[in-house]
Amino acid sequence: MSIKEKIVEENAEHLFTKDEMLNMSKVLTDKLINRKSLQETRSILMKQYTNDINILTCEIDNITNKLNSGKEYRIMECKAHYDFAKNNKIIYHPETTEIIKESTISSEERQEKMSFIKEFA
Repeated sequence: MSIKEKIVEENAEHLFTKDEMLNMSKVLTDKLINRKSLQETRSILMKQYTNDINILTCEIDNITNKLNSGKEYRIMECKAHYDFAKNNKIIYHPETTEIIKESTISSEERQEKMSFIKEFA
């Protein structure tokens, strides 16, 4: 006999049943919901990462500027010399003792002098 029959696999068209279509619709809906959730999470994370990167960039720029200039301005406790006779005030740098500011004595500072004198008189 020259005719022989056997089962082989081949790519052929299949029409989905109603149950298969319903099942795929449910899977599709779940995947769409999951994708939307992931996209929203990605958007939130991207905004946070962008913000974190911007903060780091500012900090890096700040430190770089300090390194390049070798200095920064700070509020420091400085020695102030008051010459009430000349109505002059001189402020000295606490680290270098250089004069950093020279000005006339304000009326508030004169009042402080009067209060000081009254307290210890």
